[in-house]
Amino acid sequence: MQYPKHIVYVTGIIENEQGEILMIKSSYRPGWEPPGGIVELGEDAITAVIREVKEETGYDVKISGILSVVQNTGSPGSEPKFGLVFKGEPTGGQAQTSAESLAVDWFPPDQALELIQAEGMKVRVLDALAFAGKVNFKAYISKPSFQVVRELR
Repeated sequence: MQYPKHIVYVTGIIENEQGEILMIKSSYRPGWEPPGGIVELGEDAITAVIREVKEETGYDVKISGILSVVQNTGSPGSEPKFGLVFKGEPTGGQAQTSAESLAVDWFPPDQALELIQAEGMKVRVLDALAFAGKVNFKAYISKPSFQVVRELR
């Protein structure tokens, strides 16, 4: 039996004292999104989200919880992926762009949602904002069009 291979990624919903969400203008996708990326081999997910936020934004963060689990079930032409969405707060650093971020800024939640163009990313932020103490799960396909195929709240 051959075991399936999945990419694991993390997303950081980082909120400052004013209730604003940290966002990057991606260099490879249209629009803005929260920082995050792929968990490297041998790396745990919390270390990965802390690293990704630092690399993409310049901010040091403390992670305080997990908000949701998302799964792209492997749309045609893409690898299946699992994503973990974490909540955190800044502890230091300053805004700094990278090869993956053309701009870094803080936005009120409603404005942050308006700036997100990727549907899968918008779902992560919507679920994070609606978090009521219970981790959500959502499975979706992204091609040919975005569609949630299973949900557990």
